[in-house]
Amino acid sequence: MSSHPSEISQISHSTVCRIATPRIDFELALAVRQLASRQAEKPKYLLEPEITVLLAQGFTDLRKRMFFDLIWNTGARLSEALALIPDDIRTGERWPSRSFVSLMTLKQQGRPGRPPKDTLRDVPLFDEGFTLRLRDHLDTFCKFRTKRIWPVTDDTIRNWLRDAVTRCESEGVRFS
Repeated sequence: MSSHPSEISQISHSTVCRIATPRIDFELALAVRQLASRQAEKPKYLLEPEITVLLAQGFTDLRKRMFFDLIWNTGARLSEALALIPDDIRTGERWPSRSFVSLMTLKQQGRPGRPPKDTLRDVPLFDEGFTLRLRDHLDTFCKFRTKRIWPVTDDTIRNWLRDAVTRCESEGVRFS
């Protein structure tokens, strides 16, 4: 995987236009990631081209794919995304301003300067294609506005991810 395609198809099966993505220097991004994970002793993360491949090839179920698309686009923790209900998501359809997701900060307060538990943070949605896919997802799969969008556990989410990586690897895709 040396470069990112100049254009990729949409991640969902909806009739949203194609998404153009800029080329990145994959080797440089990989080197920066390795340096950051070594210095801060933090886990490695997937790079943007790897996320694109994982979302496009790893998930056959639209609900599973949308969960990972959401955490990619919002930076939400698993627990924050699992706690979401449709009323937490404001799209341009009913809200004339920028679309956003209100995430409940569920992480415990332990350090000075960290917000108290159960504080809401609004995350703007800058990717219009994702916003349309999310709106389609809510209209298709969410019957009730006050029930969780994904009524599963974090272990289930980890199994979904493990299965997606296995599916990609069986098709010859390797993640760095």
